[in-house]
Amino acid sequence: MNFSLQEFFEDCIKTIKPAFFISLTFMSQALIITTDIVMLGWLGIEMLAAAGYGVRLYMPLFLFVLGTALCIMVLAGRAMGAKDYDGLRLVVRKLLCLGFCLGVAASFILIFSIRPIMTVFGGTHTLINMTEGYVFLFAFSLPFMIFCAGLRCFMIVVGKPSPFMYVSFMLLVVNAFLDYGLAFGHFGLPEMGLNGIAISSTFVSFINAIILFVICKYTAPFKQYKIFINTGQAQIYKTVALLKIALPMSAKLVLETLFYSIGFFIVGSFGAVYLAGYQIVYQIDTNIFLFGIGASSAISTRVAYNIGAKNSKGVKLSALSGVFILAIWSGFAGILSFTYAQEIAEFFIRNTGQASIETHAIIVKMLFVLMLYQAFHGMNLGIASAIDGMGHTGSTMKLFIISIIFVGIPLAYVLSYYTDLGAIGVLYATGVSMALNLILLIGMWIKNIKELNY
Repeated sequence: MNFSLQEFFEDCIKTIKPAFFISLTFMSQALIITTDIVMLGWLGIEMLAAAGYGVRLYMPLFLFVLGTALCIMVLAGRAMGAKDYDGLRLVVRKLLCLGFCLGVAASFILIFSIRPIMTVFGGTHTLINMTEGYVFLFAFSLPFMIFCAGLRCFMIVVGKPSPFMYVSFMLLVVNAFLDYGLAFGHFGLPEMGLNGIAISSTFVSFINAIILFVICKYTAPFKQYKIFINTGQAQIYKTVALLKIALPMSAKLVLETLFYSIGFFIVGSFGAVYLAGYQIVYQIDTNIFLFGIGASSAISTRVAYNIGAKNSKGVKLSALSGVFILAIWSGFAGILSFTYAQEIAEFFIRNTGQASIETHAIIVKMLFVLMLYQAFHGMNLGIASAIDGMGHTGSTMKLFIISIIFVGIPLAYVLSYYTDLGAIGVLYATGVSMALNLILLIGMWIKNIKELNY
């Protein structure tokens, strides 16, 4: 290494500062989803299971389109490092438009595919009807969420993510109010149960998009970049070139979510009690993951900035400090989740019947396994983000295919159905695939660093 330990820890501080606000931004959005899960748990295990099916099918489509937003951090960050402000403006505007259009298309795909997919997996008629109604109302939040994610990435590149955080926490309160009111008929609102929660989520996503548009168009420092104004310059970044970077980033997110979604259907075959428990544990894992995305976003942006500035030392420092921070955070969060596993289970599932007691026990067992692999998960996220920041998004996607498609999914099936682990085998398979992917990513990072010629 061509830097001292003091420089390393100083760079950790530089990563922590933006990562803190970015993490709070992601966490505020995760808490909105968590609020939905809490309200669904209070409605009953059947409602939670129905929404779980809908969300599992929603997330792969959402994450596939999300790559257009994440691509902003790589390309706009590189343009910022090179002081190419025309390039920054053009790439942000084109990716925002592309992401929104793809989001609308994905919404229709979700609506028309939910019934056939659930029928194939043996969903009951009642459960399919409940899920279909929920998805129809929730699906059109997707393009607005993608648009908001794109503006969030733009704010991260500019170095001012705090406005997004403030808006998100404000809307967290609004979402909780609407969830509770529309689900249970309080505050003079109609009692709509599961559908009320879907309406709340879509409405909040729409309002979020409007507020962020106004902030980025009319307030400093964002307005100086004129991302919503067509200045007439040549389109430096062609759509095909953008997709070559964006789609691999999307594919990685989709592959990981696909693994969780297949795991959801495997766990669901063991009954609603296991399904409810897995849904809650998955949401806790997502909250830890989304908080870690704050640091990974800082890593991608800082690595891309240093690539644009041709600063190889900065590339190494920003990557290693970020991975260190993520390993510490993820490991700590996993231990904390297991330490308070019983309290978490009782918070999400309030009923005192036999099914609820069984669900509590399952949640505790699953959180133990979650604790075992969280540090691996954080390090995976950090190294993959650094490699993405260098522009090698296709390479990391190939590693995800190996570790998740060829190892993780088959192993989840075998451990669940052919060992005594049962449904919990899905989580053990997750840990193994994370460890394998980490080893592959480390090798790729070393290779890419050696290839830097400045």
